[in-house]
Amino acid sequence: MTQGSDSKPLIERRSIDYIPANERHGRLYSQFTLWLGANLQITAIVTGALAVVLGGDVFWSLVGLLIGQLLGGAVMALHAAQGPRLGLPQMISSRVQFGVYGACIPIALVCLMYLGFTATGTVLSGQAIGQLTGLSDSAGIFIFAAFIVLVTVLGYRVIHIIGRIASVLGIIAFAYLFSRLMSQTDVSALLQIRHFSWSSFLLAVSLAASWQIAFGPYVADYSRYLPASTSSWKTFLAVGLGSVLGAQASMVLGVFSAALANGQFAGREVAYIVGLGSSGTVAALLYFSIAFGKVTISTLNSYGSFMCIATIISSVRGQLEITRVQRLFFVLAIVGASTLIALLGQHARRFGVKQVVQAGRGYSFSVAVESTPHGPVYLPAARLACTPVGDRLRVAGMMEFRKPEAALDLTAENGFANVTIEAICERAGVSRRTFFNYFGNKEEALLGRSDSVFDDEDRPAIAEFEAGGPTGQLLTDLEGLLTVVIRSRLRRR
Repeated sequence: MTQGSDSKPLIERRSIDYIPANERHGRLYSQFTLWLGANLQITAIVTGALAVVLGGDVFWSLVGLLIGQLLGGAVMALHAAQGPRLGLPQMISSRVQFGVYGACIPIALVCLMYLGFTATGTVLSGQAIGQLTGLSDSAGIFIFAAFIVLVTVLGYRVIHIIGRIASVLGIIAFAYLFSRLMSQTDVSALLQIRHFSWSSFLLAVSLAASWQIAFGPYVADYSRYLPASTSSWKTFLAVGLGSVLGAQASMVLGVFSAALANGQFAGREVAYIVGLGSSGTVAALLYFSIAFGKVTISTLNSYGSFMCIATIISSVRGQLEITRVQRLFFVLAIVGASTLIALLGQHARRFGVKQVVQAGRGYSFSVAVESTPHGPVYLPAARLACTPVGDRLRVAGMMEFRKPEAALDLTAENGFANVTIEAICERAGVSRRTFFNYFGNKEEALLGRSDSVFDDEDRPAIAEFEAGGPTGQLLTDLEGLLTVVIRSRLRRR
């Protein structure tokens, strides 16, 4: 089944053209490790976490994710079995169903989808590289993008080699993280909380199924070099098992992480996952594992986007061969676009205002003005925001809030330790999903955002706490400090 694989060049010569029999090589275990390594990564963890963040419980989220993995993984692996038989990329094969020109429409949509996937992975990898090297996230993004360009240009064989390395690193990293999770958390207690909801359950199924099916448009690209005699059933199993096992392991970790994070997972995913492990050298190794884990899937997305663009161009030119210079140009354009999107996402975080937002009824309209301000104008006392839009000013305001004091009332009635997020949501008349749109945890709902919790009235209590506190016991003194702050907020109402 190898047919002289050792003599094959490291730099890929083919692109979207047919792979002749004398150039076929590879083994099925490379298919398994490629898809295992591609799924043992941070984006899959975040995707699994969404099942809990968006309202599901741990137990039924895990069940739903597993069902989705099996359903979507079967569809995806069936496409992989076509590779050895046809010796063609997936998108070229789609011309049978859509025609040469008709296939350009779904191919363009697929290319945009993978561009978004690559940009997302680049952001998370930039965070990991930044933490690992001490550089900024933007610098980490550029480093990661340069490596993706290199691997994508080298092509098929190097991608499979990277996949084997990523699978080994991923297994080690995930085994360590799961062991830490089990030792620090009562997992059985989380599994005991079971509140079945069809909407949350189907959401978990769709998250996993769509994750797997998204690989369908290019999965055969990475099996097309296998000898034509390769068993379709074995190809199906190698690809399907690698993808399902890797994705389910990642999403299980994401579910538990989100359930334990108390709203602190979103926005700091990489730091939170590494925080499960340790600090120092172990943390550095985990950051490296996260960054390297994204190399495989980001390369698959970039390589798949390159194949899509080449397929579209060949439809116009009527020629399948792509030169190495053209290949380099296409890859640079694809990775450059995803890097730009990632950087814009990083810099966009600087803009915007951290304001506690509450559910209610509002209004908005725009008016013509002689001159517009350089940025948004906020009038919190009037519950009003004015935002420049072109040569007009958009005015948006809130007329009625729905029980903004729910957290304070519950704390006054039952004590801080006995207040749950579910109780706050019920009292305020909002869903758990809405709660986490506005607050990271119950402390923020009670005290406000972390950058505006304390004010001048709290300074004496803060000074006493920083000096060692009235009792010298950390938890007791912290509880006393929070009590002072809560009482001051209640007096102001």
